[in-house]
Amino acid sequence: MSKVSKEKIVCTYCQTEGEFEFWESVNVDLDPAMREKIFNEEIFIWTCPNCGQRFFIPYSTLYHDMKNNFMIIYCPERAEDSTKEISEVYKLLGISQKYTFRIVYGVDELKEKILILEQHLNDIAIEKLKYHILQYELSQEDIHLFFAHILTDAPEYEYGVMRFYCQDVHGEISKYLPIPMEKYFEQCLALELDNRFAAEGIVCVDNDWIAKQMKGA
Repeated sequence: MSKVSKEKIVCTYCQTEGEFEFWESVNVDLDPAMREKIFNEEIFIWTCPNCGQRFFIPYSTLYHDMKNNFMIIYCPERAEDSTKEISEVYKLLGISQKYTFRIVYGVDELKEKILILEQHLNDIAIEKLKYHILQYELSQEDIHLFFAHILTDAPEYEYGVMRFYCQDVHGEISKYLPIPMEKYFEQCLALELDNRFAAEGIVCVDNDWIAKQMKGA
């Protein structure tokens, strides 16, 4: 089940004190409404009860989807050294090996990972595809690429198309990119032949991780 605790928050504008709910874990099967609160970022927003000023308060939380067999740990700051320790904890808890475990370090990254894993897509294949797009097609620095959705009713693409959006350093979306599903299938096949990309335990599968695995590290 979802786990929440309450802490006192003081408004920096009017100095009024109020309570803020910190969701230590979110189970979207038992609390379906929490999924929307992740996507509209409501669980990270505190509103002053006096002046109405809104504050974005990032904090670590665990996103649990039992139906689709995945868990995602969101951390507002990178803490790579903690992933091994977290992995050991879940081994002790006896979590099913059928589960996919991931850690992310941004709210947009959390939303993207949820969308990918809900559709039972291979997030490693998608990150590898994004890596190639950024390296060889866009060739732009300070651009982040995020998976948006799949379009199946695209007549010009036999198997449909994946849509990605480009986000600049200010968080603004500059454009959408259509990528044929064949490109994704190619990456899935390539992963079966390349053991460098096996993700064991709780891993942050992102562009940096792909770059590291590409070097055979």
